[in-house]
Amino acid sequence: MPHPQHAIRAETSFATPATSVRRVGTGVVASPSESKPSELSRCQRCSLGTTAALGSDYRCPARRLGLPVSRGLHVASGGALFQRDEPVNAIYVVRFGALKTDGQGRRGDATMVDYHLPGEMVGLGSVGLPSHGSRAVALEDTELCVIRIGMLRAMYRENPASWFAMMGLLGSAVSHYQGRLVTLGQLRAEERIATFLVDYGERQAKAGYSATEFVLRLSRAEIGQYLGLQLETTSRGLGNLARCGLIQVKHRYVRFLDVDGIRRLCRSAPSA
Repeated sequence: MPHPQHAIRAETSFATPATSVRRVGTGVVASPSESKPSELSRCQRCSLGTTAALGSDYRCPARRLGLPVSRGLHVASGGALFQRDEPVNAIYVVRFGALKTDGQGRRGDATMVDYHLPGEMVGLGSVGLPSHGSRAVALEDTELCVIRIGMLRAMYRENPASWFAMMGLLGSAVSHYQGRLVTLGQLRAEERIATFLVDYGERQAKAGYSATEFVLRLSRAEIGQYLGLQLETTSRGLGNLARCGLIQVKHRYVRFLDVDGIRRLCRSAPSA
């Protein structure tokens, strides 16, 4: 019987009865008897559809790029979507909830690589690789749409131009990671935290949520690990931003009080 933190079940609210899922370790593969559900009806019921703010643009990258979504999954809080070194069978889009991906540091300890909010893809960096280089863990109860690698390959054979769209997503992810490395190398603690909060809000806004008022999915320890800071430094930095009148913070709740001020703090590092 699998460990409860690694348990993954099929999401029943938008997967058809004909869709079945079996577990291989902590990974997920489609049963040979799987039949393709109605992608349109599933997407029409999804909150990541369209918004007036985005016009005709879809918040869901799978629908925006016409990627073949095969079914949905639910991962309980603390559960692993996939483990490091597991075969790459699929990539995923967060429908709601949140996950983090972590790798292995030089000393063998876990190092946080990124976090993933609604409308964002998980496992994209593993496309074309035989196995995952990181582990993905749910920060809360999370639902995802599954894009099987085999279905991606079939789509690319039929439409080679679609590969460039995927490479665009991958390029954006690499650019974001490189920007974070610059952040870690050039900014003081408060500047790192301010940059993180602004980036978090902007990523929330892409899914239709507020960019200036939100509840963080990450604990302060996880934020510190993500930014290369100790827990005490992270907590002190958040407190300093609050005392300066830039933010209001209570536990994981954050509200920007001076949006221009916190953005100026993000841009205060010397150029590379």
